[in-house]
Amino acid sequence: MFIKNNCIRIITPILSCIGVLFSQDIQFYKARFDKYLNLNHQLDKVVLFYPDKIILRNINEQSDLVIYKDEIPAISAMLESEKLNDLEVFFQNKKNKHLNSRELDSILISVNEIYSLNKKNHLPLSGIRIAIDPGHFADDINTAKIEQRLLYFKHKTNNKIDTITLIEGKLTFQTAIILAEKLKEQGAEILLTRQKSNATAFGISFEEWYQKRKNVVLDSLLETKELTKEKYLKLKSCSKQQFFNLFFREYELLQRAKIINAFNPHLSVIIHFNVDEKNNPWNKATFKNYSMCFIGGAFEENDLKTSTNKIHFLRLLLTNQIENSKKISSYTMQNFENNLSVSAAKTNDATYLQSVCIPSENPGVFCRNLLLTRHIISPLVYGESMCQDNFKECQLLSQNNYKLKEQKVPYRIYEVAKAYFDAIMKYFKDLLPN
Repeated sequence: MFIKNNCIRIITPILSCIGVLFSQDIQFYKARFDKYLNLNHQLDKVVLFYPDKIILRNINEQSDLVIYKDEIPAISAMLESEKLNDLEVFFQNKKNKHLNSRELDSILISVNEIYSLNKKNHLPLSGIRIAIDPGHFADDINTAKIEQRLLYFKHKTNNKIDTITLIEGKLTFQTAIILAEKLKEQGAEILLTRQKSNATAFGISFEEWYQKRKNVVLDSLLETKELTKEKYLKLKSCSKQQFFNLFFREYELLQRAKIINAFNPHLSVIIHFNVDEKNNPWNKATFKNYSMCFIGGAFEENDLKTSTNKIHFLRLLLTNQIENSKKISSYTMQNFENNLSVSAAKTNDATYLQSVCIPSENPGVFCRNLLLTRHIISPLVYGESMCQDNFKECQLLSQNNYKLKEQKVPYRIYEVAKAYFDAIMKYFKDLLPN
């Protein structure tokens, strides 16, 4: 046996249990692979499907890992419950070996409480854990410029010229606070990856992290050989903007994923606001407005060169997390369209929707291999509710006409939070009928 019982981390991902504890025909996983995971056929020679097994090949087109049909129930349960480091050890040891029935039974016994759910009271979301990630972090103009999430332009309405200033990290945090409070009222246990405005996932501002932690972190990564000497020297000497682009953006996103996965959520909600890509450089308003939701998938060949990415790929291939993510995302999109009156994005609305995404059969829901859609171990919705630079939305998002605790925020923010909230309530009502 490759993983000891005391290494198993028991969680309750009730949303992915259907189909996990019995072995589907391999063709079922091939269909999921073709539909959601294989971007432009780039994995055709990397992932092979046979009647009794699935093979992942390395860059030399040699078998690197084999998953046999009878192993899938145990391995899929592991992929939703085991820590990443332990999974890496497991798959490194397994490789092409066919696990025997004793080993498979031992794994299943270790995770046999994985689908349990203990309601604490009568509230509809009692016992449900929901992680909310307010996208980005800036709440001031200087940080927003570094993060490249600042909209600042002149806008003319009724012969009056207004200056529009929008900071996405501020909007997402306000939305997350409203959503969190509404979900708590329904009994849910909530995690926010950012606890305060202008704070990163490390609990402090980017500026404070840059001044106090940058050198310590870089020195540590050099010592553990996670950074080459060449990159270390470049990061030590580059500008603050370059440092953010080359290092901090991804480093901070990994921290968000780590926080979320430690919480073992039944659902994760990632909140963003979009811009019209074709309105670049966003110094004026646009008449385009659309919404979209991202889920995991759309892997490219280079994505499977690391053991970590292979593990996340296998989780999306062998569990039902993609289908459950698609369900919550579809409900969210329906609310974006019906409640916010924002239409679903079409593939020709943005170049990235054509180049790095796979459209699902649900309007506005796209598979995209973003860091968070890949690393988060739960069903998720990654929402982009509207274009901030739309000529109507930029005005609505600039109004402080809704009271949020001790401050005034745009009522439009409340409407966005309500769209997520209603989708979440419907999602869990479907999964947890009375």
